[in-house]
Amino acid sequence: MPSPRLDSLTGLRFPAALAVFAFHASVHSTPGDVRDVALAIAGRGYTGVSFFFVLSGFVLTWSLRSEDTPVAFYRRRFARIAPTYWVCLVGALLLQVLGTRQVGEPLLNAVPSFLAVQAWWPWEAIHYGANGPGWSISAEMFFYAVFPLLLLVARSSRGPVGLGVLAAVLALGPALVLQPASADATTAGWFIYVLPLTRLADFVVGILLALAMRRGWRPAPGLGAALALTAALYAVSGVLPVWATVNLATLAGFALVIAAAAGRDVSGRGSIWTSPLAVRLGEWSFAFYLVQASVLKVQHEAVKVLGLGAALEWVTVLLALAVSLALAALLHTVVERPFERRLRGGPAGASVSERTRSA
Repeated sequence: MPSPRLDSLTGLRFPAALAVFAFHASVHSTPGDVRDVALAIAGRGYTGVSFFFVLSGFVLTWSLRSEDTPVAFYRRRFARIAPTYWVCLVGALLLQVLGTRQVGEPLLNAVPSFLAVQAWWPWEAIHYGANGPGWSISAEMFFYAVFPLLLLVARSSRGPVGLGVLAAVLALGPALVLQPASADATTAGWFIYVLPLTRLADFVVGILLALAMRRGWRPAPGLGAALALTAALYAVSGVLPVWATVNLATLAGFALVIAAAAGRDVSGRGSIWTSPLAVRLGEWSFAFYLVQASVLKVQHEAVKVLGLGAALEWVTVLLALAVSLALAALLHTVVERPFERRLRGGPAGASVSERTRSA
């Protein structure tokens, strides 16, 4: 029997991607009072990536089919991710080549990105490569590779406990031991923020949540309470050291939001996140996430060249947001949807995802 669609989870994807956009816009803005305020609000926006990792584990487990095979699973994942990822990577690489007027070094550094293995390198020039946000896709590739094994373990009698311990060790251990002051500028920062093995903790949390809900468990807090808790945890993360925020401070809140939103959809109640606009933005969120950093690079260079003041600079940030959304809509329409249909082997008019648009 098909699992119910979880449109609320699709709708919630865009706010998470928007948090990442706000972080990038803030951290690269001109130093000054306005930047300080922006960083106070959006400075922990990078934690939005944790939401996507938990969501990925949840949705893949939730939408699993009894007749599924690893080959079919990997084919669907490739169809879903690869076309848009590669198009955005090539576009970002071209921008980098034009900006640096170099070809050899940018191309060499981007080779691991084309293979989606860049997150395993501790050097920033490689794991962020030509398109910085692509590192998280590299982590997702690792998650997909080990997903069948994780699912096998999770379905055993003591598997959920073992995976819970594994997630706790991966989330807490490196952060407590290394305690980097930055999420990405040091080897320690790479280890707790970028390294796929460490970030597996988020993905495992998503798997365990989905299995629990498939067995009838429902979270006590409603969606409103879960969102309020997440907002409070995000606010608190602003005064915590960076190492305590990467995949710790907001992880519980994200997990509760995902479970509560899924619970509402399963019960047929829905939420504001199932509105047509929210779902449409959620469908664009993957392309938006991959393209926004490149657009912001152009915006940042334009601000420097034109010598714009703080007020006009943030007008250009809003313009960059609009351009990113427009490009995301275009990519979703002409690349993501048609190529996914073809690569999945379905009919030309098939839905992008049969069970949940977040898959």
